[in-house]
Amino acid sequence: DFESAIRIRLEAFDAARGGRPIAAFVNVGGSEAALGRSPAILTVQNGWLGNAPFDSSPGRGLVARMVEQGVPVLHILNVRGLAARWGIL
Repeated sequence: DFESAIRIRLEAFDAARGGRPIAAFVNVGGSEAALGRSPAILTVQNGWLGNAPFDSSPGRGLVARMVEQGVPVLHILNVRGLAARWGIL
């Protein structure tokens, strides 16, 4: 389920970082765990996200949770559209 998907990923990130801070979180694509269930994610643009939290709902995904923890987030959606815009498709 959604909450388990979030928890499992956060636990994996925590184990992998070995006590060090997470340098950055890169989200490519739109999985439910990454984006969450909240409509707040619909206001987020592609690219580096600012450090101001944008969603505090229980349905927030990993992107919002990383931002609220102060982790720099690179958010990339619509890869095909970005590739076409940059002439690499």
